[in-house]
Amino acid sequence: MKFIDDKGRLFGMINVIDFLVLAFLICLIPMLYFGYRIIGLQSPEPPSSKYKEVYLNCQLVKLRPDIAKKVSINDRELSRKGSIIGEVIDLGEIRPDDSDPSLKQRYALLKLRLEFKGSGLVYGDNVVDYNSEIIFKTNEYAITARVTDELSKMLKISITLRDLDDQTIALIKVGDREVDASGGTLAEIAAVGKPTESFREFELGRGKFSIGRVINKKQITTEMILRCQEISNGIYFKGRLLTYDTPIDFVTNKYRVKGFLSRAYEVAEEKNNKQ
Repeated sequence: MKFIDDKGRLFGMINVIDFLVLAFLICLIPMLYFGYRIIGLQSPEPPSSKYKEVYLNCQLVKLRPDIAKKVSINDRELSRKGSIIGEVIDLGEIRPDDSDPSLKQRYALLKLRLEFKGSGLVYGDNVVDYNSEIIFKTNEYAITARVTDELSKMLKISITLRDLDDQTIALIKVGDREVDASGGTLAEIAAVGKPTESFREFELGRGKFSIGRVINKKQITTEMILRCQEISNGIYFKGRLLTYDTPIDFVTNKYRVKGFLSRAYEVAEEKNNKQ
């Protein structure tokens, strides 16, 4: 029997072109399958800037002796959609609990997916900061972890308030505060400079820029104390990474203004004005 007959059929059974198309489809099926598997292994919940993966030093407290032994490295907490939101990375030795010697405590390094909510970070329904307690749950146990890392810090930062009118400028004073829902200070003005013309920067490429003045608007360089969260890849204020291009909303009971991290030349200009 000929390999290809006079009618162009393979072994006299199937057209060569049809065979090539069929072979291509057969090869395509496993490619699609493994591609789906790779995507499926990733978190089904899309990444968002409101979530941050953070390594936290904790004390697992008030543990029953059997649970203290059961906790293991690589234990994980899953969300309702099945993605990993918490994992045990490292563990210390089991010791008597400080508050109840019949219970146990144990050091743990946890990797947690935290959410920015309001002015701070939360894990589930629990606020995360120094000495706060969170609940870590697997399919075998639910335990209390006391955070020993300090995430929130009060930082003094030069902030330039821009596009101000004369009426708003007259209201801005040292001691003006923005508070959270419980009345705690989120931001406070510690020093106020002199009003100058408000301007914008325009990138020209190759590291060069130009400056344009904003007509009938002014700006003030201030020193502000901000309650920030320090995470491995930066400093965050109200859930936003502080960069030169990130606006900061400062809201008091008298006014609402927008500020930006001060450029070096703005701080230098303010110092010259004081001399």
